[in-house]
Amino acid sequence: MGPATLARGAVVFVVLLGALGMVTWRQSRALESLASLDELHRQMSVAAAERVELEREILAKATAWFARETGSVARKRSSS
Repeated sequence: MGPATLARGAVVFVVLLGALGMVTWRQSRALESLASLDELHRQMSVAAAERVELEREILAKATAWFARETGSVARKRSSS
């Protein structure tokens, strides 16, 4: 094995290590992006759930108010 073959093998090894480092870097960036997207999805889900709960509360209060104003709900009588 001559010095040229050894040098070529070393260059190939360095290039392969560089390529492996690039792949590792890209995968870590992708994982960071996925983690950010997951966090945004969680935040959006919480916000949507809170909005639905507020809408239900508003609808319940509006229904109760409308029923009182129109006399649709019989007033409770005291049983004295």
